[in-house]
Order: sequence, then structure tokens, then C-alpha cells
Amino acid sequence: LGCFFNGCCYGRPSDLFWSVSYPMGTHAHFDPWATGLIEENAAFSLAVHPVQIYEAILFFAAAFIVFRTLKFWKKTGSALLFSLFIFLLVRFSMEFVRDPASSSFNENYILGLRLFHWALIITGLILGLILLFYEKRSRYDLFPGSGEVPGFGSSLIQVLGISILVYWFRGLFSTFELISLEIRFIPAVVLTAIYLLKGAVKIRYRLIPAALLLFPVFLIAQSFQQDSASVSKYRRIDFGFSGGTMYSEMAFNPHEGSCGTVYTREQYKHRYRIGGMGYSQVTEVGKAITTQGINVYAGGNKENNLTWDREHIFLIAGINPYIKYDMKWIGFGGGLHAGSLRWVPVDPIDERTFVNGTRFSPLMPAFYARLGRSDIIDLRYSYGFAFPSPYPGLTQELSAGSGFGQKKDYGLRFGVYFPTGTMYLSGEALINKQIGFNLMVLFGGQTIWYDLENPVRATFGLNYRFGFEN
Repeated sequence: LGCFFNGCCYGRPSDLFWSVSYPMGTHAHFDPWATGLIEENAAFSLAVHPVQIYEAILFFAAAFIVFRTLKFWKKTGSALLFSLFIFLLVRFSMEFVRDPASSSFNENYILGLRLFHWALIITGLILGLILLFYEKRSRYDLFPGSGEVPGFGSSLIQVLGISILVYWFRGLFSTFELISLEIRFIPAVVLTAIYLLKGAVKIRYRLIPAALLLFPVFLIAQSFQQDSASVSKYRRIDFGFSGGTMYSEMAFNPHEGSCGTVYTREQYKHRYRIGGMGYSQVTEVGKAITTQGINVYAGGNKENNLTWDREHIFLIAGINPYIKYDMKWIGFGGGLHAGSLRWVPVDPIDERTFVNGTRFSPLMPAFYARLGRSDIIDLRYSYGFAFPSPYPGLTQELSAGSGFGQKKDYGLRFGVYFPTGTMYLSGEALINKQIGFNLMVLFGGQTIWYDLENPVRATFGLNYRFGFEN
């Protein structure tokens, strides 16, 4: 359909009532004009076969035939060979009504057929013979296990691999081709994310691969050339510290009680101190801001089991690569935490024994979404995007804020951290062009067990900008 509306890959001249003519500026008009088949001031091209529509209809028919014959084949891979055979057959037949001038394979002829014709028919015959031999004679299966549902790893690697290839070879594509790729690729990423989210049992195994799929979307978006827009960039170093005291309750060991399922409950007190630093590059292309960076952090969480009067000290340390892409009205980002990660759970745990007040994982996702203008007012949701670290108790947040006319580096926000419902106030500003700071204060809030208030917690950071380029 893209070729049909754009006037490329057009058909031979035709006087059929469904033939189409193309205006000036299209390939279908230029080639006949350049060869003198139409007048110099002709507004439209010759009427030609809508060969792209023919091809689309035949491909839909081919897909239906392949679908209806799936049960006919005895071996895995036969349906793939059959579909390729039909594809080549359709292309071979379409070349008779496609104008030779619309193709780059129009110079050499053998026995009245172009070399492209011969390549299609010879390849099709070879595939047909391979299919017959494979089905009737071969005792081996060329695609063992191909009927199995692809796992997490293969699905993720395929999507990441395709996005890296498109980004790496982006210079070979025209703008129209890149748009066409993105129209196909974005739905593929969304459907893959849905598949990954449904396939895993544990929530962190669902979120980690799904969050990684933000990376190929970013790569595809970065493939487009931005020659006409102004570009500026700078580098940034961040230093941050977070600390405070919080209370939590662990619910585990589900068992039958007089009124249904009950849990064993233990109360904890957490005192944590975490420091970190980060390095990032900020690039502005027109009104879009891309931030690529990496954070490292380390600290400790001292847990006091108030129920049994026990104490543990756990290391919290990690590395966090991330990408953020902010446009005028929307923004999104993704990343990954890897290391010794511990967070305070709120939901009950279906385990008989549990000796700590935190849960552990070596990997955790991070993602971010924004809706609205950051210089006026916007809404943001983030998971794992707190600096210097979202652990042990700052995992996800929902907030509203404004930059008071500034689209970056200045702002005041009010929000809620989930799932505890702790409210917070945060702000950021520049001292001068190179030095900035940010501050977040969490207002405690009532704990989920008896009348005890959480103390105020805080996060403070300084940042330094350098290497400005225009």
C-alpha cells in the first residue's frame, strides 16, 4: 500500500477502468516524462495497472492457502518452504504487469525474460524440489523443535537483534523505509512485551524482559536523521545520598484460620544509608531531549526484627544503565538494575519461613513515563528511577509537577510512593550553568501496623555539567 500511494514499483500502461494515474513528483510520472512517453507539462502519468494492489490481494490469498494446508505437511519447516515457493510464484507472475522501468533489474534479457524473472523461477523450482524431497524422501527433520513455543531468551534476543541491526545500518535506509520499518516494528515490540508478561509466573521475571524492550524502541527512534534540527549536548556527573528510617511488616506462612487464610506476621525497623554517583550525556535535538547514562550506588540496610529482637545488616549495591527520551508532550525511558538489590515488600509472601524484612534479586527493571508539558504541568510514573537508588523503599512513584516555564533542570513535584502511599515533595534547580541540586523529602506516613509514624526520609543530590557542544 505504501508503494501504491507513493507511485513506486508501478505497473505497465493499461486502459482498464481500474487503472490509476500518478501526479508529478512520483516515479510513475517521472520515468515516462524522462523517456518522452508523456508531454513535458503533463499533470498526470499514463494510466497504469495498480500492480501493488494485485500483489497485496495475491499475498493475502497465499497466506490463506498456507494456513489451510498446515495440517497437510508431515514435517516441521515444510509450511515455511511452501510459503516461500508461493511467494516466488506470486512475484514471478506480477513481473509481467509491472513496468520494467520501475525496477532496477531491467537491463539484461535472456529468451525474452529479464534476469530477475529467471532468478525467481529458478529459485522457486529449486525450493519446490527441496520441499518434495524433504516431505517424501528425507528421514531427517531439518528444524527439530521448531514447533515449540519460543522462550523468553529467544524472543528477547530476536527483538533486540533486529533493533541493533536497523540502528547500525540506518544510513542505508531512506526516511520512507525507516518509517515503514517502525510501523512494523513497534507493534511487534508491544506484542512481544505482552507475551513475556503473560509467560512468567513471578512478577520480577515478567518486568525485567518487558522493560528491556524499551531499548529497541529507543534505537529505532534514534535511527531517523535529524539534519534540519538544531543539536546541542553536554555531559553530566551526579552525586547523591539517601537515608532514613522506615517500618514494615512481613506477612508469610499462609495457613487456615477460623475465618479463612491467615498469615504469620513480623514487624521490622529499617535504617538505611545509600550513596551513589552517575554519569550521563544529554542531547537536545529540536524539542526532544535524550538522556543516556549509568548510575552506581552502594550502602547498607540495618534491619531490626522487632517481633523477635533480631538484627541483620545487608549490603545494597548496584549498577543502573538507563535511557530517557523526552519530547514536548510525552516522555518515556527504561533501564536495568543489577547487583545486590533488596526492597521492602508489602504483599503477603507464600513461603512457610522468611527470616528477613526485605526481598532479594540480582536484577530489577526500571521504566519511566510522562504525559503533559514539563514546563507547565505534567504527570509522571516511574518504577526504579529514583537516584541514587530506589532501594530499599522507593521503588515506584506517581507525581505531578511543573517546571514553571523551564522544560528541564528546574521543577517542583508532589507525589506518592507506592505501595505504602507515602507522600513526598521534591525539587530541582540550577545554581549556575554548570552546577545544580535536587532534594526530596518523604513525609513519613502511618505504618500498616499499630499507631506508629514513619520518620521523615530524605534524598539529596548535586550535579555538575560540562563538555557543552552545539
